[in-house]
Amino acid sequence: MYDMKDSANFGTVVIEAASGEVLDFFQGFAGDLTLYQGKIVVASRHQIRAIDLQTKKMEDHSVVNQLQEAGLEIHWRQFEISDQKLFFIGGGARMNNQIGILDLDSFELLWHAFVDIEDDVNHCMSAINFCQDRLLLSCSGWVLKIFERI
Repeated sequence: MYDMKDSANFGTVVIEAASGEVLDFFQGFAGDLTLYQGKIVVASRHQIRAIDLQTKKMEDHSVVNQLQEAGLEIHWRQFEISDQKLFFIGGGARMNNQIGILDLDSFELLWHAFVDIEDDVNHCMSAINFCQDRLLLSCSGWVLKIFERI
């Protein structure tokens, strides 16, 4: 939730879907939220933040050292979490043709790559999904790239 008149005033509201009852409010925590293993997670640029819904404890992990060396930033809207790994499209505020995988236990960068995108417009990826042990990347030029574990 963002206050359009005060950009520093934002937070996340946890609501019981059936009743509409407000269960919690986390001031200063917002973004493209993902629920994973009882935590609300948000990732952006060089930061991974999480709130444990049981303990209400906020975790804040900087991954600037791991990502800067590889010239990477996490795109604020394009990441997926599976198997304690964060799969992401690079680019910070603007998506590009880089992808990466961060280990959520050690926060080490496990793998990254440039994806060859052959279009004449953006040369970027627009969505990332993880399904049945496959990493799916929707790319500009109406191309779907599929990565499988070997």
